[in-house]
Amino acid sequence: MSKVKCDHCRLEFDKDVMIEETIDGQKRYFCCKGCQGVYHLLKSEGLDSFYDKLGDQVLEPAKEVGEDLEKFDLEGFTHNMQQVTRVSDYTDFMYLGKFIELGETEEFFINPKVKLSEEYITGKFG
Repeated sequence: MSKVKCDHCRLEFDKDVMIEETIDGQKRYFCCKGCQGVYHLLKSEGLDSFYDKLGDQVLEPAKEVGEDLEKFDLEGFTHNMQQVTRVSDYTDFMYLGKFIELGETEEFFINPKVKLSEEYITGKFG
């Protein structure tokens, strides 16, 4: 199997497990949705020079720190909006790997601040 590097973190994996995407006519490879999302965020904000500055350096995966995890009470991830409204204090809406809106659950469902969020909640897509 051929190995390729993730275009964000530069870690190397088998090509068949990578997320492949064509961006500006070039094939890009990502080891996970997180790396793909950060890549798109940096690019959309005009910060893609980060990769030139990174050079051949490899980014280390995030390390779990127990005390950090205690700050969050994550029930899990779901696409079931009724379940979200029952068990979540905060809701994060993502679309195509990008964070769209984060807010208190009740406020998010009653008065979304982003049009795309409103369209999803009201069933115009998804």
